[in-house]
Amino acid sequence: MIEKQQFEVHIPVSKGLLADFTSMRMSYGKMFYHVGKIIKQKSLTLEEIKEFLSCCSTVLGNKVEQCSDISSVLRLIRNECSLTDIELLHTVVEEMDITEATRYIETYRTELKEFCKSLSISLCLKERFSCIPHLRCETVTLIFDWEPEEHVLKDIKDILSKVSGKLLIVKYIETSTSISVTCTFPFSDVGFTVLRMIENIHILMRQGLKKLTIGNLTLWRRQDVRQKEEIKGKDINLLQLTEVISYIILEEAEYRLRDAICSKEKETIKLKLEIPVITSLMVSEISVVDLSTGEVGPAKPMRGEKGWTIGELKQCIGEKFDLKSSCMRLVHKGHDVTDIKNAGSTLEKIFNSGNIISPCIKFFVSSDYKDYMKKFNDSLMYRYIDIHFNSILLNITLPPQPEAAHNATTRKNGGIIMKIISEGIREKRKVQVEVDKRITLAQLKEELVPLIGVPPTGFIVYRISGYKENEMKDLDDTLLSIESKSELIVRVGRALQKGENRIKLYLLQVNNPEFCKFMMESIVAKIRVREFKKQIIEEAKIQGIDCVLELDKMRLRVKIGGSLGTVYLDDELIHACSEIYVEPLKGQYTAQNDLLVRVIFGEIVES
Repeated sequence: MIEKQQFEVHIPVSKGLLADFTSMRMSYGKMFYHVGKIIKQKSLTLEEIKEFLSCCSTVLGNKVEQCSDISSVLRLIRNECSLTDIELLHTVVEEMDITEATRYIETYRTELKEFCKSLSISLCLKERFSCIPHLRCETVTLIFDWEPEEHVLKDIKDILSKVSGKLLIVKYIETSTSISVTCTFPFSDVGFTVLRMIENIHILMRQGLKKLTIGNLTLWRRQDVRQKEEIKGKDINLLQLTEVISYIILEEAEYRLRDAICSKEKETIKLKLEIPVITSLMVSEISVVDLSTGEVGPAKPMRGEKGWTIGELKQCIGEKFDLKSSCMRLVHKGHDVTDIKNAGSTLEKIFNSGNIISPCIKFFVSSDYKDYMKKFNDSLMYRYIDIHFNSILLNITLPPQPEAAHNATTRKNGGIIMKIISEGIREKRKVQVEVDKRITLAQLKEELVPLIGVPPTGFIVYRISGYKENEMKDLDDTLLSIESKSELIVRVGRALQKGENRIKLYLLQVNNPEFCKFMMESIVAKIRVREFKKQIIEEAKIQGIDCVLELDKMRLRVKIGGSLGTVYLDDELIHACSEIYVEPLKGQYTAQNDLLVRVIFGEIVES
């Protein structure tokens, strides 16, 4: 990793002028203090100023992302400015319409202008004027045949502005037998700057230029006078030849630079095409709808420009997905489903229409001439998209019954009601289905009949919430309140009549590693315990439950979570409860034993 060098931006002075230079530096500090104070008082959001600086420069954008508040942003702006260049600060103030800060900036600029006019070059020798990192700039070095005391800093700035179009920033001034001025300019401007300086080299020559270097390439060097006189004394033709050779070298350097610039410009264009620019590009997601099957394909990302028209977008989609753009129907989903027909509208207008509810526009496309000619609400596209947006996935556990044909998709009134997505092993009978959430519970039960083998009145649907099963009772309720991928379980049994209760029965196995296991559900009305025992034995035989139950060798007791509750006596009525233990006994059942168990709570006493 290349470490960035930080340079203090300052202007050196002689001891006699120390007070004046200190005053200038203080003016710079006061100006930043007052402007920063005003900016903090304004109701600017951090994101707003970050976004603006990111648009100004990619480098600035990377730096400003590290800023956590307005104060840190102001420190960044101060570091990017210098004593002679406060353009970034002025741009921020101007763009954010902070009129109160303008007067401080203008006052400082006036002071700086007068200061530069009187600043002798000798005071600036071997000092830095800019803190732009080397790796982001190209350098230009100009050597003038000057005496430092005879020129001021403004002379250098005037010459540079004439020959380069004010692109060069003075970085360093030094002297030996001449004045050497080192400047910088951004790599992105290398082509324009080099050609501009070659075209205006005669201006530099008139100002006493001895040597011009850009990067490692010397563009022009003035011949030494004594060497020139020696050549002139020997042969005038040799002198002319030397001047011609110098001109040819300069021309060759120009052509070489033009070729290099052209190559760099091509690389820049290629990079711009490869690197997405946030301000002009946006990401869309495209799903292709197959009108022959009703299948909605997976969303695939596609980049597009905000300024693209719908016609241009359709053409691009057609090329990428091999679809005819002439009969392409383009639909996007915001708060509602919209058919986009205005070919002249732009992506930016759609995004800013207020109908988009996510940062990425999602489009659904189809390409079929007959369907395209229909009104949107009458088209297959509308029907399939409508089903797509109103479908949910349900994971349903079915009872272990032989299933009928289940691979077909059920359709009613042209719309898909239920579709089997996948099915688990037969023992567990788990299926995942796609259903229209606008159907009722009664419709769902009708569609489940082929999978269960009994009529709708012969089974109950439960919704699993946490670890609890909740019976879905109201047949007219839709599935709108059920989330996609919810768990449902179907149990064989009839719906409750008035005065009936559904009780879950668990087999209690004393001295067995599997202490209890679920047996079945049973529906009871107001009957006595002994009659309920007979019902349990009969239902267990019908359902093929693997256990031995005898009327006089079994006991019922309340199940409270995982604990043992009250024992039921044979002559008692079954009261409303949700879970009961069924306990087979080794010996003959007696009422006295059950009374004894009631006395000793929590312990099973065998007779």
